[in-house]
Amino acid sequence: MDFADQLSLAAQLVAGAPEIIRTERDRWRVVLLDEYQDTSFSQVSLLRDLFGGGHPVTAVGDPNQSIYSWRGASAGTLQRFPQDFPAAGGTPATVTYLTKSWRNREAVLETANAVSEPLRAGAVPPLTVGAKFDDEHGIGSVEAAMHLTAADEAEWIAARLAAVWEPGADETAAVLIRKRRQIPALHRALTNAGLPVQVVGSLGLLYYPEVAETVAMLRAAADPMNGPSLMRLLAGNRWRIGPRDIAALWTRARELAPDSRGFEPDAGADAEASLADALADPGAAERYSTLGYLRFGQLHEELSWIRGRLGQSLPDVVGDVIAHSGLDVEVMLHHGDLSNLDEFTDIAASYENDTLGASVPGFLSYLESAAKRERGLVVEGANPAGGVVQLMTVHAAKGLEWDVVSVPGLCEGCCRRR
Repeated sequence: MDFADQLSLAAQLVAGAPEIIRTERDRWRVVLLDEYQDTSFSQVSLLRDLFGGGHPVTAVGDPNQSIYSWRGASAGTLQRFPQDFPAAGGTPATVTYLTKSWRNREAVLETANAVSEPLRAGAVPPLTVGAKFDDEHGIGSVEAAMHLTAADEAEWIAARLAAVWEPGADETAAVLIRKRRQIPALHRALTNAGLPVQVVGSLGLLYYPEVAETVAMLRAAADPMNGPSLMRLLAGNRWRIGPRDIAALWTRARELAPDSRGFEPDAGADAEASLADALADPGAAERYSTLGYLRFGQLHEELSWIRGRLGQSLPDVVGDVIAHSGLDVEVMLHHGDLSNLDEFTDIAASYENDTLGASVPGFLSYLESAAKRERGLVVEGANPAGGVVQLMTVHAAKGLEWDVVSVPGLCEGCCRRR
């Protein structure tokens, strides 16, 4: 059963049982529908049956945005809201425009309105100033320049920032980019101009050593045939198994292959050799160094214990991996900051909450896809900081404010793309 099936069944229940409508309306006396432009036709139908006909409902949305059109969402649902959810007397719902900006100066808003005019196309009015600034900056200023190369542009931005912004002052500054490939040239130019730079979200969460170790433990426990994850653990900083012991373990894996996997003459023993089998049955201790043999047993015990916990909820499994392996203690001793492990645990919880039938193998597949398509789960987000030029993507800057801002890489047509 997928999400569309759930919607369909919910609609059937509501249509055939008026008491459900009464119960839900009594439970939710006032309803707010956020990001309403992203609702599909079936969702609107269900919501209208539940809360239409005069129940207190407010929808908030952007008529110029519809990022879920692939699943049937349409910004037109926002325009139809007054008729779909009329007031108790049957009159269309009241429409209010949220166009007053309380964070930008007049010069910035004037530029924003001019740039966004083709997007608005009469659907929404232009932005207006909600607060007047009476400090030395007045209405603010907006500068634009065109350059032949990205390097020229980066040097010009660095020069302008050096001229109008003082690193030691309380004022904040940011350079907001559209593509991460812009970072090297901008970072080089800002540094050469003597400006302190902070790159935000430069490293994906999956590439931090403690998170990579946790993922490797999960993979090795959930899939004993995953040789790369087991090799990462064996040769990593935690277990430090040398090449001689690893070679001896692999020889043992080839010996065990016909017995443990079934002998197939055409495939050969190497095709079925598993380091996990050798780890469980390493053979004679004389083959290995004393320390290597001891650590093989410890790692096998650890992975076996984790395998016995894989049926728990994902956050609990991740927490057990971190606690049983002692990664949290190691990180605290060396870095004093568990934020990356906490963030990874939160991602596991979010995945479980958002995924029907969530499992460890499914979560690992999601992480593999994130490593390829989402730069290893880059944690986008920051707070404005004084004394440094913050370099980040426009996406990460959503909702934040700085005193001085530069946006390189703009070109004709780029503002029309989603």
